[in-house]
Amino acid sequence: MKQNKLNKDDIEKMELVGLAPDDKDRAGTFTVIDDEIDKSKSKTEGVEILGLSQALKKYDWANDYMWQLVDPHKDEFTERVWKYEQEHGPVGQFLRFKKGMISKEPFQSCFFIKLDRFVQTVHNIIIVEDEAEFHIITGCAVASYVNSGMHIGITEIYLEKNATLSYTMIHDWAPEMIVRPRTGIRIDSGSKFFSNYISLRETKITQMYPTARLVGEGALVKFTSLILAPPNSIYDLGSRAYLSAPNTSAEIISRVITKGGTAISRGNIIAEAPHTRGHLECNGLFLSDDGNIDAVPELTAKVRDTDLSHEAALGKISEEKLEYLMARGLTRDESTQMMIKGFLDIDILGLPPALEKEIRYNLNLMEDEAL
Repeated sequence: MKQNKLNKDDIEKMELVGLAPDDKDRAGTFTVIDDEIDKSKSKTEGVEILGLSQALKKYDWANDYMWQLVDPHKDEFTERVWKYEQEHGPVGQFLRFKKGMISKEPFQSCFFIKLDRFVQTVHNIIIVEDEAEFHIITGCAVASYVNSGMHIGITEIYLEKNATLSYTMIHDWAPEMIVRPRTGIRIDSGSKFFSNYISLRETKITQMYPTARLVGEGALVKFTSLILAPPNSIYDLGSRAYLSAPNTSAEIISRVITKGGTAISRGNIIAEAPHTRGHLECNGLFLSDDGNIDAVPELTAKVRDTDLSHEAALGKISEEKLEYLMARGLTRDESTQMMIKGFLDIDILGLPPALEKEIRYNLNLMEDEAL
């Protein structure tokens, strides 16, 4: 399908979810507009980026990574992507960080929808080879005039030994958008995977449940999410980690604010090997009496020698803390916004300083508009 050319407003929307249009301070760029690849470019030796269809033609072994971490028949949404691929071939990225590569500059991806009521189906394969270390920013957004549609994103991520990947997703959707990402991660010995998810805009429903399997000794995973649920929005989010090797650990942290929408924060850690640790944490804040927040923790121990824990705290903004800030010269609205910004503090994401500054700037813009 031939898409329209990006205009100034489109580019600004893409910038808001972390895209640097000029590729400045980026190791490479991959963008999809509707169902077409718009840009596929690497600026760094040791970073290979191809369209997934192209990669499957170039490398016979690339097929070995297809649909291994996400079941194509898991639900109607994965099935829809799988069927599309059978007819048209996959749309998405094949991203490979080669052995020993370490970059201070992040790689960026963006999946953008310009057509109202369009169904975007993408499939991404990401491979982080031994001892490589990278950060990815992936943004998803729609044009300012798009009100409805669907995004289904299949992502399969493979971390080989002693690798580190930090993966930050920023979403900016529309009131009638249905969003169904499906993600699987395989983490080998000594490797670390950090997943950060940020969404502060209205969506009809966003539902995802990424699953990490820690199959090598000493592997680590951390999932963090910062969510603002406006009225009429449903955010049904969760993460699952299988601690399948000794000395593995998992942490799942969520910060959720409702302005009238529904937010469900799920977490599931399954300890299958000894000398493992896992922790779930959910903090929820009400800005409206009409909102709902559900914290759904699940811990499963299949061995005795494990340490699993969870905690949750849901409530409204403290009147005492508001009065404290107002006594120092702030208005009530200013005090409320300061507390909200503190609650959604991105320090918990563990980003490199330069990238933290950039993400913080984007988050402040989204907060100011959303609040």
